[in-house]
Order: sequence, then structure tokens, then C-alpha cells
Amino acid sequence: MLPADVSKITMKDLESLMSAQVPEGQRIEYKEKIELDKESGKKEFLADISSFANTAGGWIIFGIWEEGGCPKDIVGVETDDVDALYQRMDNIIQSGISPRIPGISIGKVEFSGSKYVILIHVPRSYCGPHMVTLGGEYRFYARNNSGKYPMTVDELRLAFTFSETIAEKARKFRKERLATISSGEAPLPLSSSPPSWFVMHVVPYSAFALSRGYSAEYLSRCSQSVSLKPFYSRRWDSLYNADGFLLYSQDKNGRVYSYLQLFRNGIIEAATSSFFEITQEGLLFSIDTLEEEVLKDFPRYCSFLQEVGAETPVAVFLSLFNARGCTIRGKRALSLPAIPPALVETQTLRQDTLLVPEVVFERYEGLVSENILKPCFDVVWNAFGFPRSLNYDDSGRRGK
Repeated sequence: MLPADVSKITMKDLESLMSAQVPEGQRIEYKEKIELDKESGKKEFLADISSFANTAGGWIIFGIWEEGGCPKDIVGVETDDVDALYQRMDNIIQSGISPRIPGISIGKVEFSGSKYVILIHVPRSYCGPHMVTLGGEYRFYARNNSGKYPMTVDELRLAFTFSETIAEKARKFRKERLATISSGEAPLPLSSSPPSWFVMHVVPYSAFALSRGYSAEYLSRCSQSVSLKPFYSRRWDSLYNADGFLLYSQDKNGRVYSYLQLFRNGIIEAATSSFFEITQEGLLFSIDTLEEEVLKDFPRYCSFLQEVGAETPVAVFLSLFNARGCTIRGKRALSLPAIPPALVETQTLRQDTLLVPEVVFERYEGLVSENILKPCFDVVWNAFGFPRSLNYDDSGRRGK
């Protein structure tokens, strides 16, 4: 099958489909022409797109003539402005399907002159089912080896249940992992000084639909290719474990203060106690260091997920535990006017565990980490009595 990244597909890949006579089916469909001028053609186009999203994902390839479901010749699609064609397709998809399908990508392979083979990759959706709404007709489609078909009532019921369950599974995973870590069953024995920990989970929804996981060796190779490391670490070690692959850093006494667990289903767990410090003033929490480290490493996590082939949507969770009574420390927090003694406790965390609500992003392309993660940072600051992250200005732009 074709690589998931449309930009990496070449004419050689298409010729391989031809030589292998890969037939149309649940995951692929060939079209000789693009017919979007009439409403009937747009509806057919949207039905194809939504059927892939509602089933297992797949490819629509325009510019290949098929016969009996098998590709017979590459003929190309003529267009004077391929970028305008992309935009038109995208506009039709965005306005004609509800809810919106995340992660669709459109690409091309040059054929001859102004002719191209146009490819659309539709990932399996975890926020469906998706219906075609163009022209006031509300229809749901799925696919099997014979192509698309209208979904039955039972299939729709299951699809709605599955979509709601995936998001809940991600939240449940976060809570179960925090319980495991706080009970002393982390991947390795953790430093207890300070006792407080920050944990970040990056959870592709596709993790809960894998028929089989990635091998630990594969996770190791992918981690090296994108230079993954534990938070706040200059040196680290690694090992294979039952969950997958682990990167970890130790202090001079051999105690683990930061680790990065890569699970076999693609989930990332990054944890560290480095953002906390025990001083004469008590337990301090460095919010600036947290934001800087998370923003520095988050793009690597996204690159890792792309490397292993994890599809969007992806949920991001931030958590603090064993943190009751810690006081926030940050250069902008310290620059504020003095707080009356009666209100000083508002800058101290009152709960033992802080579960920041997840943010979910729907595509890797054009991802701006500081924008995606700002709502998470805001909640952390809120927990210490501030209106938002003070490392962003009033318009939401991150300061330097």
C-alpha cells in the first residue's frame, strides 16, 4: 500500500499498484476523472470521502483508469492550476461533511505537461460518524471490499458509541497511569526528593484501535530518528521493557528524576520531578521551566508519532501529582505587585493532583506548539490563582 504521507508518493509507487494489479476495495478507489461541476458529482465525491473516514481510512486516486476494479492505465487529470484544485476540493469537503474530518491530505504526482495524478488520503476517523450534508441530504456511508454503501441503523449506533468511547478511553488511560506511578509502580524507581512530579501524556486516538502494537525495537529506532529525550536531560540511558521502550535520566545518587516511556500502541508518557525544588521557603514549582521544556520537546513527540504512523486526532494531557502546597515560581509571576498576606495562599496549589483537561489537535501539518498548548498552560496558572499564563500577552501571543 501507499505511504501515508502524500508528499512522499512517486510515480514508481503508482506503477507498483499497476504491476501488482491492486484492486479497489475497502482501502482504495480509482477514478479516471474529477467531476465536481455538478451537485451529483460533488455528492459522489463526498460519499467516497466520508465512507473512508467512517471505516478504516484509505485512498482516492484520480487519474487512473480502472476496469473491473483493477488499475489498467495511468491517464492523469488535466488542470492549469493544481493548487486551486486542491483548494476547491478542500472547500467542498469542509462545507459538505459534518462533523469535519481531521487529517485529510491531498497531493499530486506529475504525469505529463499539465496532467497530474491527484491523491487524497483519508485517515480513519475517531470523531465520527461523518455524514454528507450537501444539498440538504443527510446520509452516512461506510465501505467494504465492494466499495461504499449507506450505513445501517445498527452500524450508526455502533459508530456513535465508538466515537464517544475513544475520548473516554484516553482520559481513563491518563488516570490509570497516574495511579500506577503514584503507587510506586513507575517504569523505574523514582526519586522521592522532591516528591512532586509533572507528567505529560500524548495520546493518539489510533492507539485504541491498533490490532497489534509496534515492536519495542521499532519504537527505539523511531525515537532515535527524531532525537527524543527525557525532559530536562543532557544525558540519559535507555532500555526495552514490557510496555515498549524507555528513556530515563538519573541523578548522581542513581535516582530517576526524568523518563520518557514509549508504549507499544504509540502513546507517549513524559515525566519529571525537575520542575519542582525543595528550598527553605518550601516546595517551589518552576512554571517557566515547565513551559519552556514542554514547548521544546513537544514538536519531537509529534515527529515521533508521524514516524511510527500514528494518525490524528491526538490528545495532550498535563498533570501534576504529589504537589499539594507547592508555590509557583516564574519571572513574570514574581514581577507582579505584592500580594496581600491573606491572599498569598492562592498562589499555592491546594490539591494533591492537578488534572489539566486535554487539548486535541487534528493534524500535524502547520502545528504551532505554543498555540496548541496555551490552554493547558492557562489551567496550570489558574490552579495557582492567576487568570492565565503570564508568558503570553493579552492577545495570546507568547512573550520572550
